[in-house]
Amino acid sequence: MGLFTGRNWQDITYQCCLPHDLGYAYGDPGNHEEKQMVDDKFFDDLRKKVGMRQWLAAVFRKVVEIGGAEILGLSFSRAFAYKEID
Repeated sequence: MGLFTGRNWQDITYQCCLPHDLGYAYGDPGNHEEKQMVDDKFFDDLRKKVGMRQWLAAVFRKVVEIGGAEILGLSFSRAFAYKEID
């Protein structure tokens, strides 16, 4: 990732991706405003914390926005740690 982005992959992972993944993990299912806030923070973190170029941060944001859609039902989709209580 560092070769492609020109940034340290550990900084991207720990300062940006991990907080974003936690926001996805414990998000309220179906709460699109909350998902938008988590994705917006991810973009801001990429820009401010690791100094990623705006266009590249926008690409990263779009990829996680699409990949994190609940409808896809992927293991890393929004609210993946949410468990219903019977």
